[in-house]
Amino acid sequence: MEESWRILPKLQALSLSDLSAIRKVRTGLRPYMPDGKPVIGPVPGLSNVFLAAGHEGCGLSMALGTAEMIVDMVLGYPEKVDSTAFSVNKVG
Repeated sequence: MEESWRILPKLQALSLSDLSAIRKVRTGLRPYMPDGKPVIGPVPGLSNVFLAAGHEGCGLSMALGTAEMIVDMVLGYPEKVDSTAFSVNKVG
């Protein structure tokens, strides 16, 4: 909890009941791919354009891994994770 207070200091001033009272429910479409895997990688034919989409309801839990994959791709580092299963080419 101390780490979250350092990043978001205003949390210290709120109690759990305060957070419950101001909670908003958000609904909407959660984009996903037919195979259930997100699309992560370069867009063929478009130089320096990368996609990271289709995570459905797992976007927050997959964000750090996806970001690391995209950074490696952009910087031309060897991939730590084989991105073939997430390729834009799988769509269609």
